[in-house]
Amino acid sequence: MLGSHWLAYLLVAPDGHARAHLLEMTGHGYWPIAIALGIAGFAAGLFGVVARTLGGDPALTSSKARLFATAFPRTLALQVGGFAALEILERVLVGHSIGLATLLEPTFVIGMALQLLAALVTALLLVGVAYAVELLVALVTAPTATATLPIPLISLIPAPRLVPATGGLTLRGPPFLR
Repeated sequence: MLGSHWLAYLLVAPDGHARAHLLEMTGHGYWPIAIALGIAGFAAGLFGVVARTLGGDPALTSSKARLFATAFPRTLALQVGGFAALEILERVLVGHSIGLATLLEPTFVIGMALQLLAALVTALLLVGVAYAVELLVALVTAPTATATLPIPLISLIPAPRLVPATGGLTLRGPPFLR
């Protein structure tokens, strides 16, 4: 949510000075704290998905299409609802009134569209992480190839043998004498 929030402001105000002014007017003084909390939340969520996948949670280990169908509406609600709440709260805290004009501001409209895209990417990422964890677990728990060999692996390596150098019959040795 924070990444698409930042991108919305970047798109609306590409000039750094104009963007700084816009961010100040809309109550973004807390931004470093929000980024730290966002990273911590992302790490905790990612850890939770990995832990639940490793635990065999049927919601994460069943069909990937079903996982996406479950995850996308949830991430969409989180992205859109969180963005709307964040934008409204920012403006209330700096003393702005909230009305229809606020909801039609370019940062709000573009931000909402980006939240939709972010929800899609997040749901796909969730499916990808669950799939990657399943693959890693399958690789770790799969029987090794050496366990199925009836002969020791060392016996497959040919032993070096001495070939007497008797003239031109080998690559190494003196030239053949006539």
